Amino acid sequence: MRKVLLLVVVIATTYLMASEGATLTRGCVACHGADFTKAPLGRKHHIIKDSKARIVSMMKYYQNPKEEDEMVMKGQVKNLTDAQINTVADWIVEGTPSTAKEAVSLTRGCVACHGADFTKAPLGREHHIVRDSKARIVSMIKYYQNPKEEDEMVMKGQVKNLTDTQISTVADYIVGSK
Repeated sequence: MRKVLLLVVVIATTYLMASEGATLTRGCVACHGADFTKAPLGRKHHIIKDSKARIVSMMKYYQNPKEEDEMVMKGQVKNLTDAQINTVADWIVEGTPSTAKEAVSLTRGCVACHGADFTKAPLGREHHIVRDSKARIVSMIKYYQNPKEEDEMVMKGQVKNLTDTQISTVADYIVGSK
């Protein structure tokens, strides 16, 4: 009986924390997106890529920011307690929709050549994939799974095992980085 009661308490606590995280981040959606993959106010940084420690640190900084252009965030976080800040950080890192987490995971290997925001032109080329449409990104990833040119084999190793669903997730994520 104790085990059942303990299990119920753990499940209820997890649900309440997730619910609180969703509630506390409701105001974040307009600038950061529902899955935190949107770079706010013309910036290039996506907080979904941050660690919990960095998210907590930045939210505490934004409670009393030094720069005037950061005052927007002050209004969002000024009344949050340390416990609420931790809940929000947990929600961003662990509770966001799985497609966002999967996209971050699937694109980790892309950062070295394309940059974290996909604006870096890889291997001396001039093309930045962040400028492409979703259809072009999907088409190119599928091409790179079986490329014709020798110098494109680097990409084959990065994308050869991606499913069509994963390719679509990656393309959505890159297009959403704009």
